[in-house]
Amino acid sequence: MSDANEPVNEYAATFRMVDLDGDGFISVDELKSLMRALGQEIDHVRAVEVMVEADGSRDGKMSLEEFTAFMSRYAGR
Repeated sequence: MSDANEPVNEYAATFRMVDLDGDGFISVDELKSLMRALGQEIDHVRAVEVMVEADGSRDGKMSLEEFTAFMSRYAGR
């Protein structure tokens, strides 16, 4: 039997590392920092595009649940 929270738990540690200010959300600037750390420099416009795609609540920031859903969709691409 699998745990319903398994996907969230899988990405929680990564989320906490990306959430540099510890507010429980990933901002556009934090997303840019993540991409830079992964060796993929993205400009502000592309970071906003990714945020819009991932931000289901449309509040301008990515929650752990939104991050998990986004990563689950695109992991392994």
